[in-house]
Amino acid sequence: MIQPLSFSLPKHQLTKLLPTTIAYLPKPTMIANQYNFFCVLSTCFLLSTSSSPARTFTNQSGKKIEAEIVKVSGEQVSIKLANGKTFTLAINSLSKADQEYIRSYSKQPGSATSPTEKLDERVKAGASIKLDFPDLTPDRKDQAAALNLRIPDKYDASKPVPLIVWLGGGDGGNSAGACASLVDQSEFLMVGLPYPKGANNPGQDNMVGEFGDIWDYHKTMLDEIAKLIPNIDPNLRIVAGFSNGGHAIDGMMKEKEFRQFFKAYVLIDGGMDTGKYSGMSGSYAYIAWGENSPNSSSSQSVAKSAKRGRMTTESHQMDGVGHAFPAEEKALVKKWIADVVVPGLSGKDKK
Repeated sequence: MIQPLSFSLPKHQLTKLLPTTIAYLPKPTMIANQYNFFCVLSTCFLLSTSSSPARTFTNQSGKKIEAEIVKVSGEQVSIKLANGKTFTLAINSLSKADQEYIRSYSKQPGSATSPTEKLDERVKAGASIKLDFPDLTPDRKDQAAALNLRIPDKYDASKPVPLIVWLGGGDGGNSAGACASLVDQSEFLMVGLPYPKGANNPGQDNMVGEFGDIWDYHKTMLDEIAKLIPNIDPNLRIVAGFSNGGHAIDGMMKEKEFRQFFKAYVLIDGGMDTGKYSGMSGSYAYIAWGENSPNSSSSQSVAKSAKRGRMTTESHQMDGVGHAFPAEEKALVKKWIADVVVPGLSGKDKK
C-alpha cells in the first residue's frame, strides 16, 4: 500500500511547485506503471524539502554513512538516513572534515541549530533514572512497562558515552545493576530492559519467544533513552544476557535493526541458534556455557554460528558449572570488554 506523504512546505508554495515539477517529469503515458510515476513525483518533493544536502559522513573508525543534517545542538548533531530514520551522535565522533562541515553548517543563516538546548535535568553523572512506558504491554512479571538506567560517574554530555544493556534470565527484569559487574560504571551508560508479557516460546512457555515483538518493545525503549541521552556512542553498544537473556539476544539476531544497533553481544548459557549471524564481521561475541548445563550443546552451536558469521568471537565451556553465571565468569567478561571490545570498537585496537 502506498503511504500518503506529509509535506512541510506551505500550501501556496506547493501549488506553485507542482506544475514546475511535473513539467520536468515524463508524461504519464510514457511510464508503464502509475506507481513508478508516483514514486518519482514523491522523490522530487522529498528532495525539495530536505533539511540539508545529503553527505557521506565518516566516523573515527572509518565507517561511512549517507545522511543529511537535521539539527545541531551544541556538541551533538542529529542526522537523517535515506530511510527516514534519525540518529543523534557526538560531533567529535566523526572525522575532522565532517566536524568542520557541521560547525560551518550550524553557523549558516536559517540552519536547524539550537546551541543553547539543555539536557534533561535528571541526566547527571552517577544518577539513576526510571523511564515508564504506560502505552506498552506490561512485562513478564505483570509490572507496568519500565526500564532503569544509570548514568556513568564520569558522564560528559560533549563526549560519546558507551552503552551496555542487560537482559536477565527467567522472567527478566528492568534493573541495570547486573551491568556493574561487567563494565566500568564510571564510563558506561548501564540499562536494564524487561521482556513483554506474552512473548513466550510456543513449545516451552517459560522461555522467551516472538523475538520480533521483543525487539519492537526494546526498540521503543531505546529510542526514548536516545532522546534523554543523545550522545550515546554509535560504535560502542553492548547487549549482554544470561539464560533467557541469551535466548532473547540469539533470537533477535534475526532482526536487521538489532544487528545494526548493537556491536557486541554477550550470551551466557543461553541461545538456541535460531538467529542470523551471517555478515557480522566487525562485531564481537562472547559465548560461554556450563559444563553441566542443559543448554550446553545449543550454546556451542551459537558459538559456531558466530564464528561462521566472521564475528570476533570468544567462546568456552565453564568447567564444573551448571546453568549459572558465576562471579569468576563475570570477571572474565569484564576483562574481555575492557581489553578487546572497547579498543576494537573505538578504533584503538593495536592489532
